[in-house]
Amino acid sequence: AGLVVYAYLLFGAGEEVALLVLKLTALGLVGAVAAVVAWIGYTIATTPPPRELEEVEREIEEELKRLEGGRGG
Repeated sequence: AGLVVYAYLLFGAGEEVALLVLKLTALGLVGAVAAVVAWIGYTIATTPPPRELEEVEREIEEELKRLEGGRGG
């Protein structure tokens, strides 16, 4: 239904209305693209950097030592 109304406004309602509809469409598309770019930028800016591999390996080794020491076999 929305496409039918949009097509009518572009082709059947006169040139002034068609120009206004095209301007509003362009504004909406540019706004949507700007919002996506802003969201991506915000996500990149606020995501913490990954941990160093050495730190992760050290934590795994400590956890393995803790688990092996707890067996008491």
